[in-house]
Amino acid sequence: MLHEHIAILTFQQVADSFGYNQMGINLQFIKKFGLLCNIYHSYVFSYMHNIAKREARSPGSAVKAKQMTPIWKRCAELGRGRVTVLKAQGFKPSVISLAKENEAHSDDKLVDLPAPNIVYHIKEKEGRLEK
Repeated sequence: MLHEHIAILTFQQVADSFGYNQMGINLQFIKKFGLLCNIYHSYVFSYMHNIAKREARSPGSAVKAKQMTPIWKRCAELGRGRVTVLKAQGFKPSVISLAKENEAHSDDKLVDLPAPNIVYHIKEKEGRLEK
């Protein structure tokens, strides 16, 4: 339930600093933690219910839909490359098996620069704030 608490507190902080003004949020309700918990539960369980319904209609469809996203494909490609490097460097099978999991990778890329200048190129994504 820690994720729930973090999500609600983050929402409250952003709303208090007028980060959601464009959405027309009524700031009187922001301090009502119980109400926000109910809204959060409703959203999360609705999301999970929709995934379960889709999976019941067509088994494997939720995983298939996830695997079709560009992010998933980039992470899979990155993971395959990392597994090859780990095998070549003689890492234990337990470490290699961790690298096989798509969720273990970000689709952000390391920029090749001479050491010690290590820089990550953050991919542009819709909804990500510009820096």
